[in-house]
Amino acid sequence: MKTRKTTTKTLRLTDELCDRIEAYREATGMREADALRTLLDVGLMAQGMSLYTTPLGRFMHELVQGELDAWRAEQDRRADDLEDRVARVCSRGTRASLHTAALLGDVARATVPAWRDTPAEDIWRTYQAMGGAVQQGLPLADARRQAREAGHHDPS
Repeated sequence: MKTRKTTTKTLRLTDELCDRIEAYREATGMREADALRTLLDVGLMAQGMSLYTTPLGRFMHELVQGELDAWRAEQDRRADDLEDRVARVCSRGTRASLHTAALLGDVARATVPAWRDTPAEDIWRTYQAMGGAVQQGLPLADARRQAREAGHHDPS
């Protein structure tokens, strides 16, 4: 780990400034050196912000802010485009899945004599209940037993 080079400075402070630093140190629970560093950092940041009070500083701030706003708008547009593409892809898969489910309901009723008069909704409700149980960690055999006990049609 690389340590930062530090420099020791001697500083003469008025009694009033010493009292204010001591009050800040006690309020924050910092060591005196850490409190002084923090106060210096905050003071220098505040001084840096005064740059924006000059005409040139305001111009630079507005220029940079305009660029940031344009960049942010472009990122938002790209995120929206990506979200739309993902939604279209997912939507296609969902439509295909629903279409397949409807066809499989018809095939199941045609091939399983006991299901001929059973509505497709009941068949798929059974599979949905079993799928949810398996997804929650229940073994398939237990999920089938649970479906039978709940009065769903036996898919086995």
